[in-house]
Amino acid sequence: MAVLTRPSAFTVLTAALLDQYADEIERIATAVFGSTANTARPRFLVRRTSTQAVANTTDTLVIFQDPVSNPRGMWDAGAPTLVTVQSGDAGDWLLVAQNRWLANATGSRAGKILNNGNDTNLNALSTAKLPGQGDGEGTSPGLVALARLAVGDTLRLSVWQSSGSSQSIQTSNGGTFLGGLWMGP
Repeated sequence: MAVLTRPSAFTVLTAALLDQYADEIERIATAVFGSTANTARPRFLVRRTSTQAVANTTDTLVIFQDPVSNPRGMWDAGAPTLVTVQSGDAGDWLLVAQNRWLANATGSRAGKILNNGNDTNLNALSTAKLPGQGDGEGTSPGLVALARLAVGDTLRLSVWQSSGSSQSIQTSNGGTFLGGLWMGP
């Protein structure tokens, strides 16, 4: 069995030692945080705080209202349907989304995470479609995608429904949101 021993002396951390290991420290900081200048791991979470009407059989971009987590300024209230990858944040991203609908058994409910455009066929990274639910829970299509994103890439959440009339995405039971976590360069 291995035995841990306590060292009797420690090496003093000097400026010369830090200089010696500067490249390794920078490599580790970049791998963990995305850069050495900003030590918050790139991430975002934006959501709706009120309902948004969605016309029957019409692809609709979600207009986000609340940046729950936005340390790198990826979401801007001036362009509320977009999340934009910032300088230093290119790489592999884990993306998640949900669109929440009230109970209505007619038709289907769908959502798509879009990258660099509004075309729901060409720009979709992930798609989910569920039949409408008539019980008290309603319908909540959940989406997930692993994507390689470049600086300047934009992300959107598009929703769609076919109930026969206008329906609204909701804020209850997790609500409607789009989020992402940077996994590495």
